[in-house]
Amino acid sequence: MTNFELYELLKEKLGEEAARKLAEMPQVQDLATKQDLDRHHLATQADLERFRAEVRAEIERHGTELRAEIERHGTKLGTEIQRQNGRIDSLEAAMRSGFDMQGERLESAVRELRLFVLEQVKSTQVSTLRWMLTLFVPVWLGVAGMVVAILVKL
Repeated sequence: MTNFELYELLKEKLGEEAARKLAEMPQVQDLATKQDLDRHHLATQADLERFRAEVRAEIERHGTELRAEIERHGTKLGTEIQRQNGRIDSLEAAMRSGFDMQGERLESAVRELRLFVLEQVKSTQVSTLRWMLTLFVPVWLGVAGMVVAILVKL
């Protein structure tokens, strides 16, 4: 249909000026119809579904790789943890034996200190007894002599 034919058709229904304006518009051959839009929409949906499937497959592949990597490193990590636990156990044993030795040395030192203190107490008791005998025996003998002298005079 030409612009003139369009003008003739629209002139009766829309009026001469409106028909002329519509007829002057350039004709477009590539107009999209509802069917074209529906086909494009279906194609786009199919593309989206294909893309989603690809993304899911890619995620699954990476997930499988990550699980394998984690398992591989997990095994290494488990071995390292066991090795470190062994080292910790040996260090604890060494510390315990060191503490036991220190404890024995401390007990020995405490025994020696007790013996030394007992010896000091004994020597102090002997010294105190000598001092008391040296000082108080003559005093008590003098008191006893005075008591006897007073009793004799009475």
